[in-house]
Amino acid sequence: KTTVVVGVRAPAESASISKLTSASFPGQVLEFPANNTEQLDKTQPSWGNYPKGVTAVYLKHLNRKEPLGVHAAIASTVPLGSGVSSSAALQVSFATFLESLFEIDGVPAIQKALLCQTAEHGYCNVPCGIMDQFISSCGKKDCALLIDCRAKEPTLVAFQDPDVVIVVCNSNVKHELNGGEYKERVMQCQAAVKTLQTHGHPQMTHLRDATMSELDAVREALGDEVVYRRARHVITENERTVAAVEHIRARQYAEAGQLMFKSHTSLRDDYEVSTPELDYLVETARGCEGVFGARMTGAGFGGCIVALVQQQHAQKLMETLVADYPKDKFGSMRPNPTSFLTRTGDGAHVIQAGVSTH
Repeated sequence: KTTVVVGVRAPAESASISKLTSASFPGQVLEFPANNTEQLDKTQPSWGNYPKGVTAVYLKHLNRKEPLGVHAAIASTVPLGSGVSSSAALQVSFATFLESLFEIDGVPAIQKALLCQTAEHGYCNVPCGIMDQFISSCGKKDCALLIDCRAKEPTLVAFQDPDVVIVVCNSNVKHELNGGEYKERVMQCQAAVKTLQTHGHPQMTHLRDATMSELDAVREALGDEVVYRRARHVITENERTVAAVEHIRARQYAEAGQLMFKSHTSLRDDYEVSTPELDYLVETARGCEGVFGARMTGAGFGGCIVALVQQQHAQKLMETLVADYPKDKFGSMRPNPTSFLTRTGDGAHVIQAGVSTH
């Protein structure tokens, strides 16, 4: 799936004004000042916060006096609000577009990801992590990406096997990350860290510093079983991630797939961000031939699952996920799921002067 930005610099007489359109929102024309770092006017379409935020952050970071006004069109096949990084794809591709159009040099891929994260925090009111922006900026074909969020360091992990592919199935249940559920879980994890700090671990700053034995030792002190479960998910998910990298490097896809199933169970039961639709799709995938593993992806409350599957069985899996979907179970107004097959690809890059793609 791809996000493409096509455009030119704004005319000299209106160089401080950007005008954008998006194929995803036909009929809407976004217009904003490209020479200041102010918040987007609330009368503008909400999707405009992403390019406006990137423009503002680049102005501030570069200490640029000249405006970054553009006339541009955006088209994307990345499903919106589905947990597959559509917002990061827009941000990072738009940043790459600005860099090319205005001949902005010296912004490494890691720094670009961090700038786009800053834009999402400040202009979209989403306290997101760095994963989406890192993969959109630093991703490479035939590689997975291991991300150390503390060191802000991505590591490429070879993932090149013609017989193994990724199937994405979109439940088409939409999510909104600026709701309270995402922020609530961040606060719950922070509460767990504070309890650990005051019970013998003052050096801890994040749950990645903790082990399950250390968390179990303060279970009663947490005073809230929900907080315990949130922390348990984070600690065990980090363990699963490290283990999965070794299995992928060794081409042990069955073992990596089992970790995906365990991850989904933890997301469902401990972090509580899954939905009945996602649970059904994962369990259906579990019963299909050639499937190594499956789990929900993204922040949850809707969106997609991803499945690691043998290439020869991918088409049958996609057909089964859609054909067997029990609409009567989830309500007749629920949309049908949609599936597509994908492989790893390159992050945002220029494909010709003035055009960038993710």
